[in-house]
Amino acid sequence: MSLQFNDTDTYKGLAQEYEREIGADYGDVTNSPRRLKAFAVSVNIALDDYYNIAHKSDGTWKFDDSNSEGLPEIYTDLLSTTKVYTLLTDEYGNQIYEIFKVYAKDPTTGVYKELEPVDTDSQKDLADFYDEATHTGMPTKYDKTATTLIVNSKVSSTVEDGLKVSINRSMSYFEYTDTVKKPGVPGVHHKYFFLRPAEDYLRRKGGKSLKEVQTALMVMEGKDRDGAGGTIAKYYARRTKDEKPRLSMNIESCE
Repeated sequence: MSLQFNDTDTYKGLAQEYEREIGADYGDVTNSPRRLKAFAVSVNIALDDYYNIAHKSDGTWKFDDSNSEGLPEIYTDLLSTTKVYTLLTDEYGNQIYEIFKVYAKDPTTGVYKELEPVDTDSQKDLADFYDEATHTGMPTKYDKTATTLIVNSKVSSTVEDGLKVSINRSMSYFEYTDTVKKPGVPGVHHKYFFLRPAEDYLRRKGGKSLKEVQTALMVMEGKDRDGAGGTIAKYYARRTKDEKPRLSMNIESCE
């Protein structure tokens, strides 16, 4: 069953389930802007926690919030004026968390070619990264430093959308004024987003149902809250059933 953020008509909302879990009456939270704002913050924190669990287990089928617009990719022009590109958010304002792959577009064919990731702090023979004056051409390598991506070569002229970056990005967060918006994850996990706020409330207020809520969360998160063994992690780990299992060699058995 999927749950929207706030449903004061049929009570099928995260806010209404939260009111029930903490022993409040319907409306105690939703009729108070102050409490509803606090609940929205707690739900958004739970979204971040969910993100961490999902990404540890998603394998080759990359997780992304279904509420987010577009694909988890960003495009930017390759410029003749710089080799350094700042990457903070995607075009929709989602924060960039991780970079998976980087591609540069051949201006003649329009085909994107994968660049080689390097580390200029630990690897040798990367002088082209520092040769600002003379090295021009299509980049073939890139380095990541803080919030910047550095390629090893400037292009001779601007290539529109010449740089393509595959990313992980932040979740689509809730505003306290949201109503019909739902968490952008499978409906079977929507209860996570009222249980986590309820646990935080009950832990601080000493509610009688704290242990029951914590037990339900342990089933979803795993014993150590790192996702290992929990139902969330198991869900994402088994999504790639269509892929053939990869064989690994036991070196000791070959000796």
